[in-house]
Amino acid sequence: MVNQRNQRPLLTLDTKQKINENGGGSSPSTTAPQNSIITRKVHQVVSISSSLAENDSLRNALQYLGTFYGENTVDERRNLRGVLESKTLDTHKELLREFTKVNERLELLDNVVGDLSKACSLIDEQMRQHESVTKSFLVQYNNTQQKLSDSQHRQKLISTFLTQFQLTDAERDALLYHPITQTFFRTLNKVHDIKNACTDMLRTHQQKSGLEIMEEMSGYQDTAYERLSRWTQEKCRLLSSDVYQDSYADEHDEHLYGHLLVEQELKNALNALSGRPVLLRCCLKEIVSARKTALVSKFFDALHGGRRRPIEMAAHDPVRYIGDILAWIHQSAASERELVDSLLSNDESEPGTPTSSSSSSLQSYSFGVLDETFQVLNAHLKDKIDQILNGERVDMIVYFRLGHLMELYRFTIGKLLGMNSSLPCYLSELRSMVDHCFYDVLQKQQVVVSLTLNLKPPNDMVDLMHKLTDILNTLNQSMVPQESREQEFSNIISAVVDPILSNLSSTITSQENISDMYVFIVNCHALLHNTLSPYDFATKKSEVVMAETDKIMEQFISFQSDQLLTNVGIKQILDLIKNNQKPLSAVDGLKPEQMSLFMQSLYVHLFSTSTLLLSPQQQCDKISSTRLKVYSKNRITTALSDAYAQVYACIQDLENQYDNAKEIAFRTPQQVKILLE
Repeated sequence: MVNQRNQRPLLTLDTKQKINENGGGSSPSTTAPQNSIITRKVHQVVSISSSLAENDSLRNALQYLGTFYGENTVDERRNLRGVLESKTLDTHKELLREFTKVNERLELLDNVVGDLSKACSLIDEQMRQHESVTKSFLVQYNNTQQKLSDSQHRQKLISTFLTQFQLTDAERDALLYHPITQTFFRTLNKVHDIKNACTDMLRTHQQKSGLEIMEEMSGYQDTAYERLSRWTQEKCRLLSSDVYQDSYADEHDEHLYGHLLVEQELKNALNALSGRPVLLRCCLKEIVSARKTALVSKFFDALHGGRRRPIEMAAHDPVRYIGDILAWIHQSAASERELVDSLLSNDESEPGTPTSSSSSSLQSYSFGVLDETFQVLNAHLKDKIDQILNGERVDMIVYFRLGHLMELYRFTIGKLLGMNSSLPCYLSELRSMVDHCFYDVLQKQQVVVSLTLNLKPPNDMVDLMHKLTDILNTLNQSMVPQESREQEFSNIISAVVDPILSNLSSTITSQENISDMYVFIVNCHALLHNTLSPYDFATKKSEVVMAETDKIMEQFISFQSDQLLTNVGIKQILDLIKNNQKPLSAVDGLKPEQMSLFMQSLYVHLFSTSTLLLSPQQQCDKISSTRLKVYSKNRITTALSDAYAQVYACIQDLENQYDNAKEIAFRTPQQVKILLE
C-alpha cells in the first residue's frame, strides 16, 4: 500500500509545470484576476509540497487517501467524501457486530456470576447452620489433642526413666547369661550408675521407687560380680602358661589381636572388681599363684637349659654366677612389673571400662602382687649363696664384690618391686651375711707391721693394699649412691687402715733404731696414701694419712739433722757460741787455733765421702717416695748450711777478735751451700 501511495502523489511536478504553462499562455488583460487566484493556489500548493517533505505523517495520510480511487481525476476527488463516509459506515458496522458478540458474552457471564452468588449464599447459609453443630466438636478435638500431647510427653518421660533406671532384655541377658564381653562391662557400669542415681532419688519424694530400683540393681550387681569373679579367676590361672604371653609373637596378626582383646577384658574385669576388695583379692591370689609357677619354671630353665649358655655354666666364677642370676631376676622383675601394671592399670579411655569409685586404688595392689610373686625366689637365691659360702675357700675380694652386687640389685630391683618388698629386703640380709664373711676374712688377714731390713712395707701389707685397691676399685665403680659408698669405705678403713696406723704409731717408741723406724713408717704411710688418694670418697682419710706422714717426716728430718750436726761437730760449737759471751776467741774450745783445726776437719767431712756425712743421706735414699726423699735431703742440707753460716758469722765478727778470720773460715756460706747441693 505504501508503494501505491508513493506511485500516486496528489500533486506532482508535472502538474506544477502544466499549471505554469497554462498560466503563461493567457493574456494579461483577461486573466489578471485569474492569475492572482492561480498564483495563490500555486503558492498554496508549493507550501503544501514543502510541508509534505517535512511532515511524514501528513505525507503518509495523503498517500493513504490516494488508495481510495483509481485515478486522480476531478470526479474521483469529488466523490472522495462519499467514499470516506462509506468506509466509515462499514467500520462502524464492523464495530457494532463485534461489540454485539461481546455483549452476549457479558450477559452470559452475568448469568454465571448470578448463579455463583446464589450458590455462595446457599453455602454461607449452610455454614452458619453447621457452625453451631461443629463448635462443640472442635472444642472436644482440641481437648483430645492436648491430652494426646500430654500422653506423648508422659510416654517420653517414662521411656527415658526406663532407659536410665532399668535394663533392657538384651542388657540383662548380657549381664547374667551371655559370655563376658565389652557389653557386659558397659551393662555393669550402667547398673553402677543406676544405683548412684537411686541414691539421689532417696533425697526426693520418690523414695519408694528409688528403694525398689536399688534393690533390683543390687541383685543384678551381686550376681554379675560373682560371675565376673569366677571368670576372672579362670583367666588368671592361664597366666601360669607362657603361651598366654609369648606365643602370640609368632602367630598371625589376627591371633595377636584376639590375645590383646582378651587381655583388655581381663584388665576391665580386675578394674571392675576393685569395687569388691574381697573378690579382687581372690583373683589377685590366682595371679600370684600362676606367676609363681611360671617364674620358678623359667628360673630353673635359665639355670639349667633353654638358653644357649645356661647360668650354671658360670658356677666356677661366683661373682659372674650370682651376677647372672640377679640380672635374670631383674629382667624378670621388669617383665612382671609390665604385666602386672598392664593388668591393674586404670585406663578408663577404653570403651566399656567401669568407673567405680574405688578403681583409683587398683594400682596400689601391684606392689603387693609383685612382692608375693617374687618371694618364691628367696629360698632358691639363698641356696645359691650358701653354695658359694660353704664351698671352697673364697678370696675376700669375691665376698666384697658379691656384697656390692647384691646392694646394686637391691636398689635396681627395689625400684621395680618396691624398696620395702621381700626380695630387696632379703637381698639386704644376704648382703649382710656376705659382708660378715668378708670382714671375717679381712680380720684374719690383718698384718702386724714390723720393721723390715730394707725399710720397705712388709709383703703382707703390700698384698693387703693390693686387695684394698681391688676393693676400692669395685667400690668406685659401684652404682650405689655416694652416701652408701662413703659409709662402706668408712667401715673398710676401720677394719684395714686404722689398725695399721695404730700399729705404726706404737712401733716408734718400741724400736731402738729410731732413724730406720722413721723411714719405715714413712714408707708404710706412703703406701697407704698411694692406695687411697685416687678415690674421691677416700679424700678425707687420705688427707689424714698425709698429715700423719708430714708429722713423721718432720721428726725424721729433725732427728737426722741433729745427728748430722753432731757427727761433724757443729752442734758442740753452736752450743759454746750460744752459752758464752763475746769475745768468743777467748773461750776454751773456740780459740783461734782450735777453730782453725775444727774448720779444716769440717771441710774434710763436708767435701769428702766420709761416712759421717753420707749416713743421713743414705737414710733419705731409703725413702720410697721420690718427693719425700728429695724433700728430706733438701731440709737436712739446709740445716747443715744454716749451721755453718752461724759459725762463719761468729768467726768473721770483729767483736769476737779472731785474727786471720778469713784464713780460719776461707769458704763462704754460699759456697758451702752450693757445694752441698
